[in-house]
Amino acid sequence: MLKDAIDWASRGPPSALDGKLACIIGASPGVTGTVRAQDALRQSLRMVSAQCWPLSEMLVGQAHTKIEAAVLMDENTTAYLGRRLAAFV
Repeated sequence: MLKDAIDWASRGPPSALDGKLACIIGASPGVTGTVRAQDALRQSLRMVSAQCWPLSEMLVGQAHTKIEAAVLMDENTTAYLGRRLAAFV
């Protein structure tokens, strides 16, 4: 569904995503987080001329051990996420 949303937003000319900065963050229960999904998303964003800012990308592995009741409880992950988002902004 996200790919479809990117496709729709890229309709133009000009594309609404052309030259826009993108921050890719994902979480999953697996050890490697969302590395494959992020790679596919990065490719889709490049195709519509969005700019993926590399220093903001983040994957959170074993998210089920760090999130409780939709709240990120892991202090290290919270601090790292804060630094990444601050750098992106």
